[in-house]
Amino acid sequence: MNSQPGQQPKFLLIQAPIWDVATPPYSLAYVAGIIRSAGWDCRVLDLNILLYRQANAADQPAWGDLEFYRRTEAEAAAFYGKYAPVLERIFAEAFGRETFELAGFSVNQQSRYFSIWAAKLLSDLAPSLPVIFGGSECFSGEFGLRFLSRSDYRPDLILRGEAEIALPAFLREYARTRSCETRLAGFGYEKQGELVDTGEPPLPDLQDGVTADYSHFDFKHYQDPGQFSTFFTRGCINQCAFCNERSHFKRFRVRKPQSVIAEIKGALPQAAKTGTAPVARFNDSIFNGSLKAVGELCDLMIREQFGMVWGIQASFSRKIPRPLWEKMGAAGCRYCFWGFENASQPVLDAMQKQFDLETVEEVLADAASQGIHSYLPLIVGFPGETPDDILNNIRFIRSHRNMPYVHFIYVSPIQVKPDSRLHRQAAEYGIQGLDEFEWYTNDGKNVRATRVFRVFLIANAMDNPDWNPEKTARLELLPHLDFNQFALAYELAWCLCRFGAEAGDETGAQEFISRWQEAPLGMKMPEYAEHWRPPAVPPILGLDNWYLMDKNNRNAKARIIGRLFEYLGKI
Repeated sequence: MNSQPGQQPKFLLIQAPIWDVATPPYSLAYVAGIIRSAGWDCRVLDLNILLYRQANAADQPAWGDLEFYRRTEAEAAAFYGKYAPVLERIFAEAFGRETFELAGFSVNQQSRYFSIWAAKLLSDLAPSLPVIFGGSECFSGEFGLRFLSRSDYRPDLILRGEAEIALPAFLREYARTRSCETRLAGFGYEKQGELVDTGEPPLPDLQDGVTADYSHFDFKHYQDPGQFSTFFTRGCINQCAFCNERSHFKRFRVRKPQSVIAEIKGALPQAAKTGTAPVARFNDSIFNGSLKAVGELCDLMIREQFGMVWGIQASFSRKIPRPLWEKMGAAGCRYCFWGFENASQPVLDAMQKQFDLETVEEVLADAASQGIHSYLPLIVGFPGETPDDILNNIRFIRSHRNMPYVHFIYVSPIQVKPDSRLHRQAAEYGIQGLDEFEWYTNDGKNVRATRVFRVFLIANAMDNPDWNPEKTARLELLPHLDFNQFALAYELAWCLCRFGAEAGDETGAQEFISRWQEAPLGMKMPEYAEHWRPPAVPPILGLDNWYLMDKNNRNAKARIIGRLFEYLGKI
């Protein structure tokens, strides 16, 4: 499909499901700006919101399911198959209006499968239209060039990393050559059955003045119609053991403040059409990586008097001084999502978070003094974490959850991400089975079931104010857990003893624990097939016949969880 002489070539930029429907996808808006800077015309097709708006009410909750992308490909395929005819109609309408010379998908982990299948559908409808994949899932540390090894569909080209330099260079070249077989750095493709990898793309300094193009979106179609995203920094100054961002973005960089201001000015008219108060979300990993730059941006925002509020993602490792908090408050900052992760200092140190809990207390107070809300996510299951660490988290949550301006938003199990320190140095952390979710430790005590159980405990500390086991948070986590499994039984025994000691009731604890400590650890992982049931385990804290509990006996589970909450409530 070629443009007419004298016309700008057209690029069709696509976001596949399943992705956030709260706001217009920033990746599309920003890449549309990059394409525009290369002299191309761009059309944006947000398949995600279009499909969401046409999905039936029973299926719409999938868009809010953060676990959706972790399901099997077969499960995702069944969901896609139900809506493939809808996607086909959307594509047909788009091609009925315009012709395009290139199409591109912005791909992330959650939209990976739908991007593959939607691209295949697009190629069936328009076989001569080349398709490019880019986005976070195309970085070398993620799925990357493996997209070219699938048997069902392969895109014509993969953009392997940041797009500001590589994509415009390719678009200018393609306008001359009409070929995806490029030697420019940053791409991968298949040629005569062989993989061509041109290496990492050039690293942009973010001083080029590119701004997101929000003119392609109707903000009223999204769940938070007045909200939009922007960014001020890229990369991170920290080196957390579980994170692979440094391998993606190499080094920390600050965007030109004037570009951020121009981008906000471009988005505000679109947000104003919704009739709701505008809110800007900074999608940085660490907004406060350069405190000097934050001050400069706030000065510009105060001068512009945008009349909007905004929020950031930040780290406790770079402490924001009180005068800068005051400036941020005056500029309209009203919330901060912190890279908190854990409320036990030994775990924070093991994660290499580079801050202490005393600093956390000071920063939360400073932010609250300016009316700025702090949102604290938690991660559990880091190698070496103990039930005592879980108890430290529960104490912290219970002492802070009713404080003004402090919010605990979610808890998740730790993942062993490719290219993270946990992954690269797995032996040092005692980790085996390097699947992102199914990994386990050499001693067999930290397996997925243990982490799920810890998530359950922390979720209740966050969301269950009366600790009533009849109203437990994340109860859906429990039915599939095998409470006879050694790792989970060991974990629960330690939790009960620790919590019992805290409540002043240690009846039978030491003898019970000693028997668990003597249990064999030679299980074949990760099948968790063996169960250890000692012939005579004394009752602990009133849990009669614990060792006889059948893994499918939900009443037994309820009794254990009920007694656990009884002790948790006394802490």
